[in-house]
Amino acid sequence: MFFDRWGSDDWRIRRRIIILLLLWCVGLVTYIAIYGPPDQLREAIATSLIILIGSIVGSYVFGVIWDNKTKIPSSTTEIKQTVVQPAPAPASPVDPAPPPGMAES
Repeated sequence: MFFDRWGSDDWRIRRRIIILLLLWCVGLVTYIAIYGPPDQLREAIATSLIILIGSIVGSYVFGVIWDNKTKIPSSTTEIKQTVVQPAPAPASPVDPAPPPGMAES
C-alpha cells in the first residue's frame, strides 16, 4: 500500500489504518455533499466527519513526534570519563612579608 517501505512495522500498520480511515471519511463527506439532501442530520454528520479527519491528522503528527522523542537509542551510549588532577601543592610554605606600616618585631 502507500509508503510501505518507510518506517518500522508498527508505523506501517498505523499508516494503513490512518489512510483507510481518511479515505472513508472523505468518501462519506463527498457523498453527503453531492447526493445528500440538505438537512440538519447530514450537516451534523459531515461536520463530525471533518472534525474526525482533523483529529486523525493531528493525532498522527503528535504520535510521530512523541514516538521520536521517546525512542530508546538502539546503539550503546558511550560514556566519557574525565580525570581531574589535583593542583600541585606549593614547594615550600612562604611567609608573606607584613604590609608596610605594620610594626615588625
